[in-house]
Formats: sequence, structure tokens, C-alpha cells
Amino acid sequence: MITQAIRRELVEFGSDQWPSYSTHRHPSLGEVLQLRRADLLVAGGSNMLKSRMEINRQWLVTPDLAWSMRRKIVLCGVGWWQYQDDPNGYSRALLKRILDPSALHSVRDSYTEEKVRRLGFEVVNTGCPTMWSLAGSSASSVTSRPDTVVTTVTDYNRDPARDVSMLRSLARLYERVLFVGMAEQDLVYYRSDLQVEGVTEVGWGLDTLNSCLTPGVDYFGTRLHAGVRALQRGCSAAVLAIDNRAREISRDTGLQVVMPDGITDRAIAQAVVAGTAVGLRIPLQQIAMWREAFWRRLNA
Repeated sequence: MITQAIRRELVEFGSDQWPSYSTHRHPSLGEVLQLRRADLLVAGGSNMLKSRMEINRQWLVTPDLAWSMRRKIVLCGVGWWQYQDDPNGYSRALLKRILDPSALHSVRDSYTEEKVRRLGFEVVNTGCPTMWSLAGSSASSVTSRPDTVVTTVTDYNRDPARDVSMLRSLARLYERVLFVGMAEQDLVYYRSDLQVEGVTEVGWGLDTLNSCLTPGVDYFGTRLHAGVRALQRGCSAAVLAIDNRAREISRDTGLQVVMPDGITDRAIAQAVVAGTAVGLRIPLQQIAMWREAFWRRLNA
């Protein structure tokens, strides 16, 4: 979802022709050569930044790869992995080596903005690119709670007691609770630890999620970007805030969240009722600033 959003937003810059690779693996030799030849690199989305980059699985940057990317990277909607202390010496040196010192960098929340600014870079909080298209959303005509809710869990942030509590609340609130795994391991976790009466497993993947998020359906679950996709499709949505991403984005934009220690039927119902795209604070001025600066950098 993040990759799709960034490519959609940057299409006017020719991004549909740009090569790309996943930050979750070391690039191939051919990709490394592409990185060396590039004049500019865009690092988009995800929890790519960390106070200990040497153990960051979200962005595998080895010293030799850092040399290939030196001072070329412009950030677009990037976040900081969890709440952390200041970066260690290695991480500060690495980030200063690979980030473009002349660019205006885009990050997804105020916490990340402060972290990047303290490293000495010019930065602006644009929010997550997946939410940029939500600006100007119109009000829904739905006036009562639907009978169906779509829900998710997160396999790499497991808390069976928390997640069962969420699912049981949803089963009490809705006639139909549809469970969608955003990753295949979500299904493994659900099947092993989270079987709750009244919840129906419907599959996994973005296509499955899209097919379930039809008009008149609500969303509530732990997967932040599943909630964003629900908002994109005109559904009411709220997120169980299990990490800093949802909490910080909620503070910045007004995205509706429920904290893990506050799971009740009433809290979930109130959050979902309030959870429409209408009234979200999308930082249009900051987005425009970054886009203008990126255009100048691209054509320098």
C-alpha cells in the first residue's frame, strides 16, 4: 500500500519509469550498480529509520551499500522504528553518509521529524503518503452502525489476550466479523491463538481486504494501513494502536485509535463511529513544500 501510494504521488516526476527494490533485503549486484549510477534515490514509507541501524531488518544497509548510496537519498513519508533513545554513533554516521544533505526530507509523523532534524537535516512532516489522498473527503451518508466489520491482527506484535479481547468485543458489536490476514503469518497466528466464536476467516492479502471493504462496512483492527485503506474506500475505520506508528499519526492527523489498555465495546464503537476521513488533518502545506523541493532537487 505504501509503495503504491508513493508511486501514485510521484508519477508526475516520472516514477512509473524508475527502478525499485525492497529495503528488506540486500540488493542484487545489478541493483547495486543501478544505485551507484543513480543521481538521486527516494526511500519511501515503512519504519526504515532506527537508532541502531546495524540491526535494522527494515532497511538492510551494509557499509558497502552505504557507499553506493552516499548522499543521494531523499526520504518520502518515512517513519522511525518504535520509540527509542538517540541514535548511536554508527547510526548517526550511516544516516549522514546516505541521506542527501541538500534535500528537504519527508517523514510521516512529528516524532520522526524531531529525530531527523536532530541529525542535522532539513525535514518536514507530511504524514504518511497513504493518507495524502484523503484530503477533502466528503461525509458518508451512513447514519447507523453496519452489521459487518473487517478486522486484522499483526503476527509480529503478538498479544493473544489483547487480540482475543478485541475480537470478542467486535463479535458482540457486529453480526458479522470478517478476519483478513495482511500477511500469511497473520493467519497462522489467528488459527493457533485467536479462535473466537462469531469471527469468520476470509483469507489474506490486499486483494482480499479490498474485496471485503465495501460501502457500509466498518474496519477495526491492529493493522494501521488496513485502516487507511478502509478510509480510502469510504468506510468508517479505527485502529487498535499497538505501536508508535498509529499513536503518532493519530496525534498529528486525528486518525481514530483505541489504546491496548482501553479495549471496551464502548471505546471501539465510539472510535469507529468517529472514524471517517472527514476532518482528518492532512498537512497539505507541508506536502506541497516537499513536492516543490523535490522537483527542484530532481532538476538540479
